[in-house]
Amino acid sequence: MFIVFLLFSESVYASHYQYTVEFDDSLVSAKIKLCLDGEQDNYLEIDRFIAYETLIQKPKTNKKMVGIEGRFWNIKEFAKNTCLNYEVSFKDNRLKTDPKRYAFKNGSANQEIDKKIIHVEENNWLWLPEKRGYSDIIEIEFHIPENYKISTPWHRLDFEKNRYRLGYEPQEWGYHLIIGEIDLSIITIGKNRILNIATINASSQASSTTQSINNWLENIAKSIKYYLGQFPLKQMQIIVYPQPGIKRSPVPWGEVSRGNGLGILFVIRSDHDIKDFYSDWTASHEFAHSILPKLRYPDIWLSEGLASYLQYVLMAQNKQLTTEQAWRRIYKGLQKGLKGTQLVSKEKLLDVSNNRKTGPRSGRTMRIYWSGAAYFLKADIKLRAESNGKVGLSDILLKLSNCCLKGKKVWIGDALASKLDELSDTNLFSILYKNMAYSSAFPKFNKEFEMLGFQVTDNSIELGEFKENQLSKTIMTASNKTRNQN
Repeated sequence: MFIVFLLFSESVYASHYQYTVEFDDSLVSAKIKLCLDGEQDNYLEIDRFIAYETLIQKPKTNKKMVGIEGRFWNIKEFAKNTCLNYEVSFKDNRLKTDPKRYAFKNGSANQEIDKKIIHVEENNWLWLPEKRGYSDIIEIEFHIPENYKISTPWHRLDFEKNRYRLGYEPQEWGYHLIIGEIDLSIITIGKNRILNIATINASSQASSTTQSINNWLENIAKSIKYYLGQFPLKQMQIIVYPQPGIKRSPVPWGEVSRGNGLGILFVIRSDHDIKDFYSDWTASHEFAHSILPKLRYPDIWLSEGLASYLQYVLMAQNKQLTTEQAWRRIYKGLQKGLKGTQLVSKEKLLDVSNNRKTGPRSGRTMRIYWSGAAYFLKADIKLRAESNGKVGLSDILLKLSNCCLKGKKVWIGDALASKLDELSDTNLFSILYKNMAYSSAFPKFNKEFEMLGFQVTDNSIELGEFKENQLSKTIMTASNKTRNQN
């Protein structure tokens, strides 16, 4: 059962949209009742036409059918306090393996359907008001079959009842809704900050394995908290999908979704020893994505770059790597970015993401990830060097997380750079952005490593000797203890 409330900032009156969604015991379908309390928007909309394929019963009141106009339902003729009813099929949302991304068993795709779990990745059930302001509120309450649990990226309001509040990020940004026989753990990361960790097919794993994985994820989340001084979001959804099969990386797949709130999906190889997970960088990389807001596609080099840089900084702060090991891995990554840039034709960094769709991917991918890493490395070093170690990238990112992570805005790279300038009281980030975004060359980075205490050779292949100095130590180990009390 769902209950959704909305208040519209565009109006001086309150608008209340109350959805009641009742699943059958098999999770195959749900009957939905939507009651309009007070003034309401003229239209309800959904982001995907696929929703019409799953409608069992079209929307109607007790007396009249609702007008359907493409992705919109026309409700402007209905009086206050009217209730609409419709029914949706979730049969196609029963959990099944995706052979392109997830599991392989004995070398062939496993397409078995789990009838006790539904996994919604495309919105096929929730029509929302067309217009929504930042003062509007949507609250959701789930009543699901006994012994079933639910995982969403939405803000959980009540731990006894499954009540949530949707974020303002557009639903079409993608999200994961899991309902059924799953393991659910709620872990506190500082004051009023939690992880909602859902493990799919946990019953096939030893309980100690699930607990060990939860402990590992908690450890990574705390490294983010340590780095910033606080965990960036009040609540975050984590989905763990254990898959048997080929022994590859312990975390062969990870992805971030941002629709109505931030969630991370990890596909893991549970046949690995837990120590292998602590040696893997994937989780640190994906968690680091939570520090920046959503960026337009040509500027993903910034988001992927920050994650690539911080994946090793976080591992060093978390004692998974030594300071020297972390710097050497960053240097190796930058070399990959340089070589990747040399493998393709000259093109501005802003064009690389789009060109990757139609041309060679490998070299461009390395350029995207490690150009961005160079951007944040250069900024971090300059901030630390000019403040005698008192101010670094983490301080500026903390301010950014407090002001700018939520909402519908898709950031343009130069706008993000200007905001970082404002927060750091510099013009550092804008200068770096202009120098890199419109350049066809990979940024130079040997000078920065000399400042960190390395002896860099002429051919840029070996770092040479390393003598840890205050700059390299501060970046890899510094934490604001005052902030980390919460």
